[in-house]
Amino acid sequence: MDEEIKKNEESKKNGESKKDAGKARPYIIRITAAVLATLMVLELVLLNASAIRFRKDDYADSELETAANYVNENDEYLTADRLERMQAVLRSVGTPKTFDDYNLAASRAIADEKYEDAARDLENAIRLFEGEPEDLAALYVKLGCVYVLQSDWETARSRFETATKRDASNADAWLMLAESCLQAEDYAAALDAMAVYGEMAELTGSQYEAIAVMQLQQECCAEAIETCDKALALPDANAATLYSIRSQAWLALGDAEKAALDAESSIAAGNADSDVKLLAAAGRHAAGDYTGALKLYRELLNEGQGSQDLYRQSVECAYLAGDYEAVAELCRKVLGLPEDAAEAPETVDEQKIEFFKWLGVSLLESERYAEAETYLTVFLEHTEPTAEGLFLRGLCRLAQEQYESAAQDFTDAMTEESLLDECLYNRAVCYMYLDQAEKATADFQQVIDRNADPDVIALTCKLLDIDLEQLGQEE
Repeated sequence: MDEEIKKNEESKKNGESKKDAGKARPYIIRITAAVLATLMVLELVLLNASAIRFRKDDYADSELETAANYVNENDEYLTADRLERMQAVLRSVGTPKTFDDYNLAASRAIADEKYEDAARDLENAIRLFEGEPEDLAALYVKLGCVYVLQSDWETARSRFETATKRDASNADAWLMLAESCLQAEDYAAALDAMAVYGEMAELTGSQYEAIAVMQLQQECCAEAIETCDKALALPDANAATLYSIRSQAWLALGDAEKAALDAESSIAAGNADSDVKLLAAAGRHAAGDYTGALKLYRELLNEGQGSQDLYRQSVECAYLAGDYEAVAELCRKVLGLPEDAAEAPETVDEQKIEFFKWLGVSLLESERYAEAETYLTVFLEHTEPTAEGLFLRGLCRLAQEQYESAAQDFTDAMTEESLLDECLYNRAVCYMYLDQAEKATADFQQVIDRNADPDVIALTCKLLDIDLEQLGQEE
């Protein structure tokens, strides 16, 4: 009996213990879950805090590319794996006090693309730095690059200059100094920095290209050509740009033929820039290939490049190529005149007055004298009359048998020495048709006495049936 009671009591106690244990277990689970949740939140915070928003590829093909690449390759935080960055975040909790604190804070700011904060932290880190000069120079280069990422090239330049003073053998410092000087358009300083960099590292095609641009800006054209030659020999050369630079250098040196060839090589290499086509046209123009230049000028006009200067160049080439129809077409286009217009417009744009002269000249050459006279008169009425313009209108009037007005134009044009003999000859012809023989004879005699223009002398002798050889002997 006693044993049964004892067993029952033990059984009861065991039951109560199991019951109590059952009550305690949910609390333990909840505590554990809470701890795990806290850890998960902490991990999420660390993941977010250690994430890197900075991507060097975002700066590719921009003026900030070199600085972005330097920062990406020379920052331990950016190059670390995720776990290392999470550990660094844990270490950086609190206000920065030491060099390492500020340096890490700067790295995290760069990762978050907060460049103003990064620059401030790096300035503080440099203030606390106690290492070797070459390491300090590297910090200044990094700081300069952070300013570049803010497009603050002036401040960046000062930091790169400090870097070169701390460590003159830091090639990156010289390269970035050259780039910052280039951005400031201080080409002489940029070239000096690139010269130092070139002694330390093998230059790439793009770096040779930058040097050539600077040399061209400094009017060191022969040097720019030599630099382009070196760059074009490299596998990474940007041929389209380099040929364009070399073309400009050749043109500046007065070699229009080589300038045109290089401009066309640039176009063939894929350069679609209208400036290069204009360069090719200008080169052909200067080399005397007026037909080739006109073709390129007209392509530019068809592409919407409609500057007045481009029309002027096109008209000049068309005239020199003897394409008078093209001259008239271009002039009518720039003046806004219909193709069949033969009358003077009601209003005249004074800025385009020269094209009335060219239109008149082209019509004169095409023997359309009445139209030519109309447009030459518009030109003369809206400018200070020139000897050339008066002479040309005189020819139009002579061809239309308007002898008195033609004679007056030739008289008024005699202010130009180079036109004097032609004016005398043509006025004498007018006097002949007006039955003013004495005046005609006097003009012809003056042409012979001057003996200044062989062509006009020959015309006079032919008209008067004078033996040119005998005339020479008498003189």
